[in-house]
Amino acid sequence: MNSLTDRSLRTLRTTIDRLESFYGTVPILEKTWHDDATGYEAIVDRFERGCVGGAGVWVRNDDGEILLARETDRTGWGDPGGKREPGETFEETACREVREETGVECTITDLLEIHAVEHRHEAGAGEPIHSPIVIFDGEYVDGTVCPREGEIAAVEWFAEPPATLLYEEVGMRPYPATETSR
Repeated sequence: MNSLTDRSLRTLRTTIDRLESFYGTVPILEKTWHDDATGYEAIVDRFERGCVGGAGVWVRNDDGEILLARETDRTGWGDPGGKREPGETFEETACREVREETGVECTITDLLEIHAVEHRHEAGAGEPIHSPIVIFDGEYVDGTVCPREGEIAAVEWFAEPPATLLYEEVGMRPYPATETSR
């Protein structure tokens, strides 16, 4: 079979295999997102153009604080990141998105986790399509925190998880500043 679902699963597996062959085995977190018609069609289009998926970085500064961003249309805090552009590696996407969203330059130090996302049309139309969201560990290099106007409402360094999270893993990851103060 050569369905969209089959092709996207092969692409997801190839991505996971490539990343784990370089960085080692990491947790694979399976998620299902229900997209409206516009969102679903955008995912299909991005897949067909070879740039499905996205990446972010769990950026740590010298004090062990973690850089988090809050998007303008969301209340929860999450790691900065976003969608891949054509021809980009996941590493390139992650660093570019951190820079664009936060004003901060970072370097990738390791692979933290991969979210294997199954996209489903909320009305049940179309077939499921799979995409990776790759989260890297990273370190602050340079720059002044400045949220991207129109997209990011706030960017801050956190010593411990904030009260409102974009998704639960943000609260479960290590916050080195808190660990060293114990």
